[in-house]
Amino acid sequence: MRELVKVPSGLLRQRSKPVKRIDSKIKELA
Repeated sequence: MRELVKVPSGLLRQRSKPVKRIDSKIKELA
């Protein structure tokens, strides 16, 4: 279980940057 938690945590950190960019684009479109 602990190993599974570490895997997504790393993916979330890498995706955290792209997610912010996507949010910024959504705000511009909105």
